[in-house]
Amino acid sequence: LDGGYVDGNHADLAANILSTNSENVTNHATHIAGIIAAENNGKGGHGIAYNASIVSIGANYESNLGFDSLVANDVDIANLSWGLEFPERDKEALKSIISNSLAVDPNMLLVAATGNESEAEASYPAQFAADSSLQGSIIAVTSIDQNNNISDFANNCGQAKDYCLSAPGENIYSTISGNN
Repeated sequence: LDGGYVDGNHADLAANILSTNSENVTNHATHIAGIIAAENNGKGGHGIAYNASIVSIGANYESNLGFDSLVANDVDIANLSWGLEFPERDKEALKSIISNSLAVDPNMLLVAATGNESEAEASYPAQFAADSSLQGSIIAVTSIDQNNNISDFANNCGQAKDYCLSAPGENIYSTISGNN
């Protein structure tokens, strides 16, 4: 799930894409997709799960932030590298959307970025990893630099620390739109 879509024409991604939308392709969605599932084709780098299928879904309120599509496409693992713009206003609605989606597909795993605001707490939806009703369904992930320190821009895991991982998040070579 992202605010935009993966570039379905990218040579390193096209074979792994099950669905996308060419109207709102973004570098962010394409970059994340490459980190996860760029082909191991001997050109440039490859994703950590280079045989994984990609279902690129735009997160918008008309589609329950894309969760309806996650369930409809029987997605096993969903990447949520976005946060709520108005968390205090929207977090309960988001929790309801996630809970309803997991009720239909209880085996789906959500991997959520902690955020990029240099805060002590993870942003939502990553903060839900600490929620007892959602534990085991959401993993929060924060960014680390080349020295294994939390990146200056990254939010810490905070209350989600027992359900939070760290991963390299700076200077990552990956795909971007336009076959780059």
